Amino acid sequence: SYNLIRLEDIRLHLGKNLAEVDQPHPADRTLTSILQYNHQDGTLHLPLQDAPAPIALAELRAEGRVFPALRQTALQRVLAVLCSAGDRAQAMQQMQAWFQQKPNPTSVPDQALEPPQGRDPPLHRAEQEWEESLLTDAALCAWISRNLTDEASRQRVVEALAGEARPLAYAKAALVASLGTRMSHGVS
Repeated sequence: SYNLIRLEDIRLHLGKNLAEVDQPHPADRTLTSILQYNHQDGTLHLPLQDAPAPIALAELRAEGRVFPALRQTALQRVLAVLCSAGDRAQAMQQMQAWFQQKPNPTSVPDQALEPPQGRDPPLHRAEQEWEESLLTDAALCAWISRNLTDEASRQRVVEALAGEARPLAYAKAALVASLGTRMSHGVS
């Protein structure tokens, strides 16, 4: 279930890095309005550090990132632990402790693994081991499979994630269209 939203009064610089933002460029393209899809319940906020915050996707490279970043597979592991926990407070503490142990991939450059299909940034062995220390690949695959095949399980996960979501708080956002509902299986 998604909302198509128009964001106004923004500055999205295309084809520039952060050091070039304030410098004129012959091919300067700056957008002041964009369309984006947001989940109807909002953005997932998890307390991986001090307070709940959005989680950035590490596969999307950024300079000066404010929020914690996880690879998609690591985020799926976090969600599996959170949504499967009987005691949410204990699960949150487990995730915070796990996140504090996150290795710095620049400290192990000689241990890079080959990126799958050459698309994602290389995953370092230490990072892979860290991800799997929260939940093994087999357990993650079982959790994903269960949510694809067991409707009751899927609904519990959707409700749990909705409880961790916060609505978009941008004053110059306008709803263009809504697609689906929280319990939709797919949105066409």
